[in-house]
Amino acid sequence: VAEGSYTLTASASGYQSQSHAVTVGPGGTATQNFALTLPYGAIAGTVTDAVTGSAISGATVSYSGGSATTNASGQYTLANVPPGTYTVSAAAPGYTGQSRSVAVAAGATASASFGLWRAPFFSDGFESGTLNSWTGSGGLSVQSTTVHSGTYAAEGSTLNGSTYALKQLGGGYQDLYYRAYFDIKSQTTGFTLMADQTSGGGGIMRLYVNGSGQLVLWNDVTQLTTTGPTLSLGTWHAAELHVNISGLVVTTDVWLDGTSIPAFSTSSATLGLMPVGQVQLGSQAMLQIYDVVFDDVAVSTSRTGP
Repeated sequence: VAEGSYTLTASASGYQSQSHAVTVGPGGTATQNFALTLPYGAIAGTVTDAVTGSAISGATVSYSGGSATTNASGQYTLANVPPGTYTVSAAAPGYTGQSRSVAVAAGATASASFGLWRAPFFSDGFESGTLNSWTGSGGLSVQSTTVHSGTYAAEGSTLNGSTYALKQLGGGYQDLYYRAYFDIKSQTTGFTLMADQTSGGGGIMRLYVNGSGQLVLWNDVTQLTTTGPTLSLGTWHAAELHVNISGLVVTTDVWLDGTSIPAFSTSSATLGLMPVGQVQLGSQAMLQIYDVVFDDVAVSTSRTGP
């Protein structure tokens, strides 16, 4: 090779080619090594509202190598992503963020779409290691042995009942969604899981677990009950209770582990005229025997999921 400057290019099937400038001196030998990489891929998808399915514009989707913003149609693309597995996160104002693992193959576009839930206006605050986010409580204790997410959850373990927390909502809500994750470790009697109440503590609607381990929708105004599915012990479940008393048609809905319970959905409930001013977690009743753990409690004016 005559002396001079050259551009050397290395290529191999399935790899990205690579070029380097090399200078060869008189009578000399120039050395140039190449480290070929696999072709970059991409990650693309949409970000939408989990309830309405509407596109979320301006959401941020990110991974360890960069980020992108969704367009008016909720679409995004993360380009030039090296092959590998990444944690991809989506976030938008007013919504709870979401993350998932995405595998990107060489030269391919991986699909990752997100359905974000509206952020609640109240969360349990258990991650502080206390019950200080609640207005009052009794019998519940914050522990770190059994949790759904994070480090802490609240447990009510009793041979005599009355393990609960109360949250005053600071105003009346006629349309309210109340969700809690729970793990029933053991039970001998029935007990209340969660309840909507008036600001004065009057009962409106609650979810109850009967002595046979079945989930029950209990109307505290009429004292009518509807029995639903049997719950598995030692397993995390998510229950979400919705009441709407804002108009002539009063509705209730319940989702268990993200699936609606048809028997608990009605548009003809009698719930009185008072809005929901307080929520109760757990049971205030005495002479009950159970061990239940609560986590990821949320109160919102729209569905919080899952």
